[in-house]
Amino acid sequence: MSFTIKGDGGPHLVREEPAFDAETQQSFVALTYQGTEFAIKGLAPTLQSQGVSYSIRMENGIWELTTRIPTGDPQGEEDTNLDRWEIATESHEISIFQQHDVVLAARTYDFNLAEGDDTFRRLCERGANEDVEITTDPTTEAIFELVVQSLRDGVTSYETDYVVMRRFRRLSQDFAIGASGKFDLDTSLLLYTTAQLGVPNNVAFVLPAAPADFGDGMYKWRWKRRSQRVEIVGGYVEQTVEFLFAPWSTLFYSDSGNAFAW
Repeated sequence: MSFTIKGDGGPHLVREEPAFDAETQQSFVALTYQGTEFAIKGLAPTLQSQGVSYSIRMENGIWELTTRIPTGDPQGEEDTNLDRWEIATESHEISIFQQHDVVLAARTYDFNLAEGDDTFRRLCERGANEDVEITTDPTTEAIFELVVQSLRDGVTSYETDYVVMRRFRRLSQDFAIGASGKFDLDTSLLLYTTAQLGVPNNVAFVLPAAPADFGDGMYKWRWKRRSQRVEIVGGYVEQTVEFLFAPWSTLFYSDSGNAFAW
């Protein structure tokens, strides 16, 4: 069986279906073109250069191309409707010596050390294998006994959950090149409060309140930017920024004096 297409061989637009994606909050139009193999495959490079996905099939001798074209294209401006947020807990194994009360007990005991004295941690580790006693305040002594017993039982760490927040943003490549597409290394050692992140209200309501600082202020519950990722898809840039909410040491990290610039 053979087919003859008379007149213009296409591509011809045969179907146009406006639609809306509730997840991304983006409107688009689904288009279907039909024509000869040459006409349909000739349309593909134009769509590829615009970063538009498509599929091609041939049925009953007719070549067909289907694609989805976003409406309300950013055209060089950021489209904030395409922001997507992901918030989850992440389990971490923590040394028993990083537990809040143990940190404070160690600092309290070590504050009065004389030259040659063992530190709180060293005494705990010795106590796992031999009888060791310390003389200090009742609270510190009680924590010492709990740590020593834990070490004797083979417990050296415990598991806790921290909060991970990721923001995914899709930008036109022109906007990303001119504004916010660069990797940011300047903020890797800075800590942020929830307010400084400027998270939208419809996202912020699920975030936890910050627990109290501990270790005489040496550890603070803050957000720290942990990773960045950029994927370039056609004419668009998909940007991912990740933050971790955890107790961070003020010895290595410092509070930011400014809001985070997404």
